[in-house]
Amino acid sequence: MAFVAHILVLNELEQHQAIYALKIQRRRLRDIYNPFDLREYDFTKLFRISKNLALYIIDKLSNVQRLQRKRKNGLSLQLQVLVAIRFFAFGSFQRCVGQDYLGSISQPSVSRCITRVATSLYEVCLSDWVRFPQNDAERKAVEIRLK
Repeated sequence: MAFVAHILVLNELEQHQAIYALKIQRRRLRDIYNPFDLREYDFTKLFRISKNLALYIIDKLSNVQRLQRKRKNGLSLQLQVLVAIRFFAFGSFQRCVGQDYLGSISQPSVSRCITRVATSLYEVCLSDWVRFPQNDAERKAVEIRLK
């Protein structure tokens, strides 16, 4: 009976080591890849926005606390924004977004990026990019323009 328990413990230890090795591998892949090294055409095809617009968004969100690294090896602001933009651009599955172009980011990390970036964009950029008519005259002007 002790032999079986010993084998189970060894098996669990091997699983933990494999998970740890995968995390290290993901981090290395993620850290060596810089999407801004791509040609403009390839970048636009991948994210459906220009490099300049991506940098503008990253700059606008640079002071948002929830997007700052909490760990030494955490995802950078740039990476979080690009992960979210990729998801917004294609509406793909989160697992695919994390694995196809940014060096194996786990699905839970992709989900956190999407939530944090979407919330931050709403809080920081909504008033700059979206303006609703404030009175009847403005509403009428919009209505006339849309006809």
